[in-house]
Order: sequence, then C-alpha cells, then structure tokens
Amino acid sequence: MDRKMTVTRDQAIAVIEKLAPTPMLIAGEFVGGKGSGELTISDPARDSTIIAVQSASTDQLGQAVTAASAAQREWENVSPTDRAATLHRLADAIETCADQFTAVITTQLGSPVGLSERLHVRLAVADIRAVAEALVSMKFEQQIGASMVLERAAGVVFAITPWNYPLHQVVAKVAPAIAAGCSVILKPSEEALGAAALFARCVQESGLPAGVLNVVVGGGREIANELVGHPGIDVVSFTGSTEVGSAIARQAAGTITRVHLELGGKSPSLIAPSGDLTTGVKVTLANCFLNSGQSCNALTRLLVPRENLSQVEQQILGLMPRHQPVDPWSNGARMGSVVSVARQASIWSDIQAAKDRGDTILAGGTGLPDGIERGAFVRPTVFFDTDPNSPIAQEEVFGPVLTVLAYDDLNHALELANATRYGLGGSVWASTNHEAADIAREIRSGQVDLNGGAFNPAAPFGGFKASGYGRELGRYGIASFIEPQSLQN
Repeated sequence: MDRKMTVTRDQAIAVIEKLAPTPMLIAGEFVGGKGSGELTISDPARDSTIIAVQSASTDQLGQAVTAASAAQREWENVSPTDRAATLHRLADAIETCADQFTAVITTQLGSPVGLSERLHVRLAVADIRAVAEALVSMKFEQQIGASMVLERAAGVVFAITPWNYPLHQVVAKVAPAIAAGCSVILKPSEEALGAAALFARCVQESGLPAGVLNVVVGGGREIANELVGHPGIDVVSFTGSTEVGSAIARQAAGTITRVHLELGGKSPSLIAPSGDLTTGVKVTLANCFLNSGQSCNALTRLLVPRENLSQVEQQILGLMPRHQPVDPWSNGARMGSVVSVARQASIWSDIQAAKDRGDTILAGGTGLPDGIERGAFVRPTVFFDTDPNSPIAQEEVFGPVLTVLAYDDLNHALELANATRYGLGGSVWASTNHEAADIAREIRSGQVDLNGGAFNPAAPFGGFKASGYGRELGRYGIASFIEPQSLQN
C-alpha cells in the first residue's frame, strides 16, 4: 500500500508558484528569465494553467557557459572520493524533499502519487547513489607500457532532458557528468520545470561549488540553437525523439562537438514457446501502460506464438480493467493522465490512423475514459494480431498503446523483434534465464530483461540503431563524460 502523502495538490501548486519566479541557477544564484519567451506550467489532469515562467535571455545563456567553464577545471581537480561524497549529499537532500518532489511531479506530469514516489523519486536517488559508488571504484590513472594514461573530464556538458521522467532523466545526465569532473548546463523540458527547479535547490544544499551545475529554461529549439555548437560547450547530451536527436547531431557536427543521444524505442516483449505466457502477458501489459505509456523503453510490442493468440486475447481483456486512468491523486491509482492535451491529441491521432488503416483494436481507442470529463487522459489501447509492417507496430506512439504480434517459430519471433528502426529496450520470457539470455543475444537492443528482470541503476542504459548512442548511469555513464589523455615517457 502506498504510504500517506504529507503534501497535497494545493501545497504542490504553492511549491511550484514559489519556485517559478527564479527557476534558473546560474553561477550559484537563483534567477528569473530575462528573455522574451514565456513558458506555461500546467496541470494536465485538470487541463489547467498554474503559472507562466519567463525564458532565459541570450545573455543569460552566455553567463551560464562562462560560469560552467570557470568552475569546471577546479571541480575536475577535486578527488573522486570527495565528488562521490557530494553526490551522496545530493541524494540525501532529494530524500529529504521526497514528498515535495512526489507532489510536484504528480501535479505537473499527471503521474499517480504512488508511482511518482516509487518510480520517479526513489529511482532518481538510486541512480545518484549507484553513480557515486561506481565513481570511487574507478581508476583515473593507469600505466600502459611506457605511457601514463589519464582519464580526464570531457569539459562543459550541455544536457537536454525530457518531461516523462522529470527527475530521473535529469540525474541520469547530471550525476555521471559531475562525477567525471565535468560542469553542466541543464536545459530541462519546458513541461517539467517544477522538478528541475526543486532539484537545483537540492544541488545547492549538497555543497556542489557554484557554476558546476547551471540550470536554464526556455524553448528547446531556441536554447539548442544558442548552445549546441557553442565554442564553450564540449559535450551535448540529449534525451528525446529520434528526429530531434538527429537534428542536434547535425548541428553539433559543424564544430565537431561530442554528442550523446538517448532516443526513441519500440521495444519487443518476446514470449518464447517455453515461456510463462500468463506472467509474460501480465507484466508486458503493466510495463507498456506504466507512466501512461510515456517511457522510451516501454514494452510496446508483444510477440506471442500464433497458436496462443486466443489465450492471449482473453487474458488481455481480463486485465484491462485494472489499468483504467483515474485522478492521479486517487488512492491506489495505477494510471493518471498524459503530460498535456497536445500529447493526448497526438496519441489519439495515431490510434485513429491505425484504425482507419484496418488495424484491429482489441481494447481502448480514442476519446476520454469512462467517468472522466476533462484532462489529458488516454484510454489504454491494444491492437491485436497486427500487421508487423503497420506504422502502429513500427513507430513510437509514446502513449499507452500496445501491439500484439503473432509469430510462427522462434526464428520468426527474432525477425519481428529486430524489425524496427529502434533498439532501446526489450524483454524475453523463456523456461530459464539461460535460455532467455541465449535468445536476448540475438536482439539488437541496449537492454533486455530476462523473465521480468528488474531495472538496474548501476547498469548502462542506451540504445542501438535509431535509439541513439552513448550510455547513461553507473560507471558507463561516467565514462561517457571522460576523455583519455596519454602522457608518453
């Protein structure tokens, strides 16, 4: 059972309204934006506006680069042990503010209270501690023959984070970067400013030196145009859509700026003939609808033996009632709203287009769920026995939409598993973990769960193919922000 929250929605709005006038952190000072643009902080479950925030000016972006550049060299010279201690203090500060983070994320994302606490806040704390633990075990100098090889911080990092995990996605970039000795300019999503502003306060409490982390707000395209390829930026780390990631990589290529991309996905959940069909279907459905389907690594393609289609159909129909969206502040809610009415409209458009093409809907569809009259809510939807080449089976919807695909044999299943342009996540269900691992080795994907294996914040996260390149979290995340330097004797 979810523990009782000590912060209400009204109190969460008060926190957001208090943070909004000075959401940015530049050179250790909290400031408001001085740009001409304006951003709206909203409550999607009620389709209501909370407050408007001014975006950063061009001068303020330049100040952030200057501050990060000035702080980086001194921070790199701090010992790994001391950098790890700072990270643990940051994790402590987030834990102290856990209820505020939970309430702010529930309000601004539409995520159920229990999910916001368990997935969004606790996971972020675990991410930071895993990075700190990895850091103290890493060697930053080693002798290779006649050369001394140093692991040097890559420099100033420009981190662009999305709204779907507004705290986890921030720490997945910031924690490894500062662990490596880099300084960071963070541009959080304009749809998730509350969590980023609260995170910046926790950074101040951790004792991180001024300028090592700077937070700027504004429209993604406008800020990217100023900072991607800026001579003061050494690394760009972006999480978001494949199309935007491709544009950022092209822009950064002009100045040979190093880029990390964590992009979209269309992850398969492959239930082998020997696998536990009942458990595999149940867990896949829950994973697909987790966070209202707004996870880049969501299991959105369920691959099952063709002879089991009827059984799978009945099981899904029996499970759907437990995944119906409700007010995210409701006790025991599993699914709340999506992040905005614009996202709602995009998901509905994809569902309707698939229906118009003749794809079969087993459950769900467009329109508000029963009993809900307003807000950015989407009915969880299942397309059944879908054509593998259909756009609904090929392209990321980024909402609670599952496609069920039938295969004839294991070779056919692997062909389907690899038959999209993406390669971020996946899952395999087989009689043993050993058999599941053998199957997983044939899947071109950055992470594959074996028989429901849990997410590991110390393991590398990232994708193959159009899902991007580079890795986040743990020691692999730290390594993404390191450049080796050889001193020849």
